[in-house]
Amino acid sequence: MRCRSTARVTKPSALRHAGVSGSLAAFVAGSAGPVAVIIGPGDRSVAVLRQQGKRWAKTPLTGRLGPDLIVGWPGLALDRRGLPVVAYTRWHSRSLYSQLILGKIDKGGTAHTQRVTAGGWPKSYTPPPAAPVVLASGSVHVVETYGVGGAVTELESEIMLVLGKPAAV
Repeated sequence: MRCRSTARVTKPSALRHAGVSGSLAAFVAGSAGPVAVIIGPGDRSVAVLRQQGKRWAKTPLTGRLGPDLIVGWPGLALDRRGLPVVAYTRWHSRSLYSQLILGKIDKGGTAHTQRVTAGGWPKSYTPPPAAPVVLASGSVHVVETYGVGGAVTELESEIMLVLGKPAAV
């Protein structure tokens, strides 16, 4: 049996109302309200949208990227207070190296980001996706999947959120 739908796929209302261009990468609803992560046009930016009352507030996580840098698909989780924690990579198309980035949006809407793998490791043929995992203890594990030389593997780093700012363990 084949099902057909006459419904049209449209841009999610959060994107329309916030005037944001890009693709919806992740969405979650928690105690502090709904949160969306947007990957911008050309995979050149990452932003977090949070509903505040009747409007959506946009908080960018990436600054200007060099011409050979793009971002990998971001992941989203909520911490124990319902605030967004985002992981993504910055990937250099010439060297194939990536940097794993962890971002957190505080209650006031300010972004705090930290490089998890600052030295440009590991190499990958495509921009690696990343995802944060918030444990019951409050610590955050960040998982990055990458592929090079015919192998696909993952890298896991543990980060603790201390005083509302990411801090390496």
